[in-house]
Amino acid sequence: MRYLLRIILALIVLGLAAVLVLAFLSVRPDFLQERVRDVLAQQLATQSKRQVQIGRVSGNLLTGIRVENLAVADERGFQHGAVVAAQTTVIKYDLLAVLHGRLKAPASIKQIDLTRAYLLVNRNATGQLNLEKIFKPKLPAHLPPEEKFQPLITVHDSVVDVVAEGVAGHTIRARLTPVNGSVKVAPSAPCGLP
Repeated sequence: MRYLLRIILALIVLGLAAVLVLAFLSVRPDFLQERVRDVLAQQLATQSKRQVQIGRVSGNLLTGIRVENLAVADERGFQHGAVVAAQTTVIKYDLLAVLHGRLKAPASIKQIDLTRAYLLVNRNATGQLNLEKIFKPKLPAHLPPEEKFQPLITVHDSVVDVVAEGVAGHTIRARLTPVNGSVKVAPSAPCGLP
């Protein structure tokens, strides 16, 4: 009898906790999106070792999010501009597959759509690309498919600036606009990149 009372008491406590959480979320419906935005900004800043700005985040947290006004700063900070930016970024993923252990987090990302994006590709005189400093995957060469980052990446109405320094003693600049298209990241490459 005592065991049954403990179970009933536990169910009542869980029910009250659920009611409190739902009440809090009904008062602050944007709380989860704000928290996701903060975590995403911190993760991107840590990964890129640069300043990151993220605007509003919305969407279904189980299947995908929409990020407004995403920007990653030049290594000297935003006063020198952004090297990656997008007015709208939509990321579709399968969080349930991660929670059930079928996929690792990078492999759960199925699609990334960028609208009105900007990318600065800068090749210095020694041949190093600025993007190599931002995106430095440190993955083992042989990952199983359930751990590989292999989304479809689509860009709409975007701009790519290319700067190549030290070419015959000169700097070459080019602007590609509008950039529209998609690429499927190859699952067979060592780090999931073609």
